[in-house]
Amino acid sequence: MTLNTDQLAILDTHANAGDRIAYYKALASFGDNYGNLALGVTLNNSVSGAAANKYFLDTASDEGQIVPDDELARVSLELMLADNLVRQANFGIATIDQIQDYHRQVFEDVAGVSANGWTPDYFLQSFDNLADRQPAWDSLVSSEPGRTYTHQKSVQPEKRISNIVGGLPTVVFLATLFWSAAAIAGSPSPGISPAPDPCTFFSPNEEHVDFFINMRLEQKKVAVSVPKVFLEDRWDHVNGASHNSQLFRVTLDTFEPVSRVQASLQNRNGNHNRMTFVVGDRVDHEALASIVLRRADPGTGDVGFGNYELVSSEYNLSQAVLVGTDPQRNVYFALGENGAPDTVVSCGIAGKVPFPGCDQYFRAFGMDIKVNYRAYAFQNWQKVQDDITSFLSCAVEASKSKDI
Repeated sequence: MTLNTDQLAILDTHANAGDRIAYYKALASFGDNYGNLALGVTLNNSVSGAAANKYFLDTASDEGQIVPDDELARVSLELMLADNLVRQANFGIATIDQIQDYHRQVFEDVAGVSANGWTPDYFLQSFDNLADRQPAWDSLVSSEPGRTYTHQKSVQPEKRISNIVGGLPTVVFLATLFWSAAAIAGSPSPGISPAPDPCTFFSPNEEHVDFFINMRLEQKKVAVSVPKVFLEDRWDHVNGASHNSQLFRVTLDTFEPVSRVQASLQNRNGNHNRMTFVVGDRVDHEALASIVLRRADPGTGDVGFGNYELVSSEYNLSQAVLVGTDPQRNVYFALGENGAPDTVVSCGIAGKVPFPGCDQYFRAFGMDIKVNYRAYAFQNWQKVQDDITSFLSCAVEASKSKDI
């Protein structure tokens, strides 16, 4: 559902104030059922919310991570901020792909926990095609939004959870669905020989999936043909489908695909040599830059990209001089000839979060791309962008050869 300017302003005000309860209450009042379930998790007073919180902590423990109370609170806060960022950039709309993406990102950045900690991942994988996936999600978030429970009489997670009001991850969970990651996600994707050029993966021997990226804001579709090994979920294996966005997870150095199971195992071994990128449609980069700056520089209002001073920084980037008293992220830009941002990079600040990560936004072949990786790889931002651009170039060219 779309939101009007006044509704988006209300959400933005609550997000900038760090008021999770007010944010989700407002979202629910606008008719988005995600607000009701997210509120249940934040308050830890619903069956689904408490189960989701315990599941997240259990997954963290399985992956060798200890998540103290302050990190739980930070996860909750960052999820709200990420949800607001998505909605501000998409007229209030947050698709299942976008919600899934920011849960993965926040879990990894703040707690060092893989996306396996977000249980709807497994539920949604039980559907064979994209057409069923979004309605399944809509049905999930619409189920029993008002059902709450008393801690002493029903599901009772660890005592410390019930004592943290709003300090918990905003995951949506269907309480009866506790499936194992391995059973649903299947075996790790088969390895592919390392290659310096992502186009190497587009060999005639590889099975491809042909689909469209739906650029809703621009009212057009971009045809691509991608090796099936890069598409983990069954609903993404449907030829001829249209996706509002498409997620890929690959290694940073060789561009080999990484499955959810592999990512979880890598986390346990302290290996974070991977990036996740989402191809889809976003507002123009100047508007996006202003939204990213608002998140990085809370409490400053809508200053806007054009009003920030930019100074020369490392790695051929310009850095925004933040004006607030409590900056949360560093923001960098690669500027085009007209001074507009061609690339936007937002990185967590060491000490602010335990596992700082970077979000990188750019455009290639008529599509908008968002990339996430650990902050240590920031120095390679140009290679990251070049590799993804090369991959998409081959995907677009492969589609042309098939006349999709």
